[in-house]
Formats: sequence, C-alpha cells, structure tokens
Amino acid sequence: MLGQEGWRTTADQAQDLWKQLAGTRPLNLDGQGRIRLDDWEMDQDVQDRVRKRWEDPATVLADSPAGPAWFYGQFRELYGWDVPGAEYGVLVDTAVSWPGGRI
Repeated sequence: MLGQEGWRTTADQAQDLWKQLAGTRPLNLDGQGRIRLDDWEMDQDVQDRVRKRWEDPATVLADSPAGPAWFYGQFRELYGWDVPGAEYGVLVDTAVSWPGGRI
C-alpha cells in the first residue's frame, strides 16, 4: 500500500505489520527471518524518485508534502497524537487478546 504521491506512510507500514502478525497477509521475511517493511523502498522507481529529490533537497522539501510539516505530522501520528477521530479522553481496555489466539 502506498500513501500520498506513492510514498508509504508510517500508518501504511503499521497496517502492513499488523496484517503480517495477525496472519491475514503472508510474512515478508528477509534472508535472516526478519519481517521487512522496507522492501518497497528498493523498487527502482522509488530509488529514482529519491535520487531526483536529493539533487536539490531544499527546493523539494520546501514545496513537498514530504517536507518538515509532513514529517512532524507523521511522527506525531506514529506515536498516536493528532490522529483524526481519536478520542484521547476516553479510557480504553489495554488487556485484549491477540487475534486468532496466536500468543
């Protein structure tokens, strides 16, 4: 799954990891048996796009959704802050069983 402009967001990666751990998507393992969430980054199209952006990073970042504001938003979302629709004042049960009873 790719996010805005073909880049993966932290939310995309978290969903991918969850699906792999829950067994709804096959595990994507490397040669050492580790789950990989970054394999998409090695795609030649993604590599070419990153290489192009590095030619003039100041200009690209100033006008890009991947600039400082985007990064700050991704960081906050990764740790559960500023998520649209989240009700931060509501108590939640943190003792929930693992899907499919796999633990």
